[in-house]
Amino acid sequence: MHEQARLTRDHATLGKVGDLVSIEDIERIYSTSANANNAVKVACANAKCKVKVGITIISRAKLGRKKTPSSHFRGSHIFGCDRKPAQAAQTPADVSPTLPANPLKSTIPVVWVNPVGTFQGTGSSKPGSPGQVNPSGTSASGRSRVGAGTSQSQSQRVERFAKAWLELTQQARKAHPLGATWNTGGTYASAFYPFDYLNTQTMVPIGEKIHTASIESGKVSSGDFHIHLKEQTASTVPKVVIIDAAILNSSTAGQALAKHLTNQTPLANKTYLFFFGAFQTNPTTGQEELTVAHRYHFYVQT
Repeated sequence: MHEQARLTRDHATLGKVGDLVSIEDIERIYSTSANANNAVKVACANAKCKVKVGITIISRAKLGRKKTPSSHFRGSHIFGCDRKPAQAAQTPADVSPTLPANPLKSTIPVVWVNPVGTFQGTGSSKPGSPGQVNPSGTSASGRSRVGAGTSQSQSQRVERFAKAWLELTQQARKAHPLGATWNTGGTYASAFYPFDYLNTQTMVPIGEKIHTASIESGKVSSGDFHIHLKEQTASTVPKVVIIDAAILNSSTAGQALAKHLTNQTPLANKTYLFFFGAFQTNPTTGQEELTVAHRYHFYVQT
């Protein structure tokens, strides 16, 4: 998956040298590849690769288009690098094969590709559980084939799915597909578990989801951030997300959150955390915990 790169030249809007930038952030500013490449200079985000990459912006509408590819970064990467350019992928079994071809490029990803198990580089995380490794056999790309002659956008990043979920209405979430082996319902509604309006008395039976909750408090313990989540109805069992410092610091929003938690200062605004995984009971403390397994598995929204 090659949806992020690192700036090698300061940009007034996107950030300073060394900052991570997403392809959709560039796409919101520049409508063509030429304009984007003239204004934005980037390299592979993987610290062990760092090769110069180009920017490909896909037109939102193209008459007669049979595939709907995503905009992406392109470049020749070192062997094993997980930030490779978009390429064709096989169809996950839990994605509908009957979706029609669409001449409009969709910015909403409909296929989940799990990054756990790929080459991670600096800021990588602890290994995930066996159930978190992508079992679909899809390659890490910016598009995926769905049915005959049709392609749908896919992503490894919770951030992209979270932003799409926030834009969709409740009704649209029930109808919009999200294909993943862990998402048996097959839609955005079934993939997400919002603490704001669902039962959180015990989270262990829920299994793997993209959970979202506002942050109650947090602390640092042995290099990890332990973040207590706010529940709609308070329960006697705390719900805690554990994020390694390197993972939390892998995004600008994560760095800001880490600073707040380290200094134990109140958050200025209500801050939501989106995170993928499954809760487990800690036999020592009795609290239910979810350890974030990869830097792509969380997104901070303020």
